[in-house]
Amino acid sequence: MISNPMTPLPHPKSWIAFGLFALLLVACGPNKPSTTDPSTGEAKSLDELLGEAQAVFTERMGELPTPPIREALETQLRAQLDHDSQADQATWSVYEEAAFETLILDHSKWMSDAEAVANTLGLAHQHALSREYPAPASFLEAKQQLDEMSAGFDELKHFNPTEEDWLAVADWAERTELDPSDGKALETLYAALSTEGEQNPMPRLGQRLATLAFLSHRLHGVSAKVEATLGLQLGRYASEMRLGHPDNTPQLNPFKKWAKKETRYRARVGAFFLHLKNYGAKVALNTLLPKHPMYPKLVEARQRYADIAAAGGWGEVSIANVKKLKRGKKNPGLSRLKERLAIEGYTVGTIDDVYDDDLVEAIKLYQDVHQMKVKSNLDQELIDNVNIPVEDRLAKIDVTLERYRKTLLGAFDYYIFINLPDFHAEVWQHGERKMRFRIVIGNNDAQRDMVTKEVVLDENNEIIRPNQTQTQNAFMEYIIYNPYWNVPIRIRTEELEPKVLENPLYYEENGFEIVNPDRPAWSYVRQLPGDDNALGRVKFIFPNPFETYLHDTNSRGLFKNPIRAFSHGCMRVQDPLDFAEFMLTQDGQWNAKQVQQILNTTPLQSKTYNLKTPVPVQTEYFNTRVDDSGQVAFLSDIYRRDKKAIDKRRAELEKIYAEANRAAAQP
Repeated sequence: MISNPMTPLPHPKSWIAFGLFALLLVACGPNKPSTTDPSTGEAKSLDELLGEAQAVFTERMGELPTPPIREALETQLRAQLDHDSQADQATWSVYEEAAFETLILDHSKWMSDAEAVANTLGLAHQHALSREYPAPASFLEAKQQLDEMSAGFDELKHFNPTEEDWLAVADWAERTELDPSDGKALETLYAALSTEGEQNPMPRLGQRLATLAFLSHRLHGVSAKVEATLGLQLGRYASEMRLGHPDNTPQLNPFKKWAKKETRYRARVGAFFLHLKNYGAKVALNTLLPKHPMYPKLVEARQRYADIAAAGGWGEVSIANVKKLKRGKKNPGLSRLKERLAIEGYTVGTIDDVYDDDLVEAIKLYQDVHQMKVKSNLDQELIDNVNIPVEDRLAKIDVTLERYRKTLLGAFDYYIFINLPDFHAEVWQHGERKMRFRIVIGNNDAQRDMVTKEVVLDENNEIIRPNQTQTQNAFMEYIIYNPYWNVPIRIRTEELEPKVLENPLYYEENGFEIVNPDRPAWSYVRQLPGDDNALGRVKFIFPNPFETYLHDTNSRGLFKNPIRAFSHGCMRVQDPLDFAEFMLTQDGQWNAKQVQQILNTTPLQSKTYNLKTPVPVQTEYFNTRVDDSGQVAFLSDIYRRDKKAIDKRRAELEKIYAEANRAAAQP
């Protein structure tokens, strides 16, 4: 059970302890009656009796019932609960397990907990989440009410009995014929002094208690409403940010085999609120943010583009005879182009109609950032690209942010990050990028029937594209120098065997051999190690269901292309020997002399290095990134996945907004 992380709100009667404590310390004058101790027969002064009563009352105050905020909180949670929301159901379970104690709100720590949650919810729009969350201003009024009521408690709790107050108690004792020698006298006095209103022997104390009870009821009502609102909204926010995505936490992967998705989700929500209770809101909220450094850069970029959209966007650029435009010449459309580039932060110099050096450099940077061939002259490809509406750019950023929240990226201290639309791989360690190099990924070609040559469709009537490199999480386990290439059956059937039919010596002439030719069930084709091998001189294996890996290549000219989708699914590395050296150095196995012998000794022999510590390899599809120049790069959607994701996201948002409008319209 989650225990209460805060000091409970004071019960209204608990303030009696302060006033009564002061009251019992006041020594009455000679007019106050005395009593007789029945066990000794000796008269006992009222001071002595009150001294005994002080201990009794202090003990009684410690036995007061738990403040009634639990009941109020349960009522508020029920009133605000969305029964169709998985996040709300999980949050309800957390509060139910905690016996409806407050998990966020603490008047003594408003700034560090509740206000931190409120401010975070107010900034939720920066992450392009599907829900709208209340702004901090919606909690300020409640905070002001709570502060005023707390100040009221502080003012009311200090009760100092006067001589007239004590005379009133004495009068009450005479009217009620209270017998000090009665064993129940203290119980009677305690009950009477705990009474609210005019029935209290000390009327001023009774009025004070009545006021405290009223404030307590209001305080618990407002506190319960704020706690319920913050708790449910925080549960929804946490679900959208991280907790609702089951595959972004490596610690939970082992539980996939036996725990249902819903069970794992509720466990994550419970763990999050427990973390909040133990370490505070700021620490807990930070766990919801993706850890890769690119994420906050994209959040900042999104705000810039949202501001551009709010200001009316950037309009359309049109330049006549764009191909004929030369440096130093004028064109009336160039001023508009310069304005357009300047909006995105490109340095264009003077805004005029001249095709000057500043514009040339801005164009070259724009081309490089957006995966175009870099050249100093304008072309229609660039004009078409700058005319993509800012709303479309925002949609791509939003999809990328969502993909970051769903992935493991950044969960490990040392890992390899492959971003398919970026056509690059990176090595990260201790939060820093150690390497970045070009790669070639799988092509987007459609599968065709070998006989009819018609495009093959799947059961959903979608074109099958078998060579696309898939997103995945795996661990690099070993590196092989001078590898064999075991040709996949599909490639052998579709590409090699037709060549063998044309040239029976094709295998021999190109370094292939058939293994186990006399045992068809075990037979396969492989290419021998060497410079002509399709895998080059080294490959990097991370076992996965798609049987893909990183490797060298004998077709190095393809790396000059900005868009590099040419392979059958595996990923070719531009600088594979440098990459291998880095990986083996980190693993404590690098031996330069030994590797040179492996690469140069004939006949070539394969050599495998098993990594002592397997390294995570995370292959993602992020179509937006912030370039090293600081510019936002909108990458090639080579597999056309963004359009589907954007359409799906828009449909989900429309559904959410429609449901919200229907709920708001209900009386």
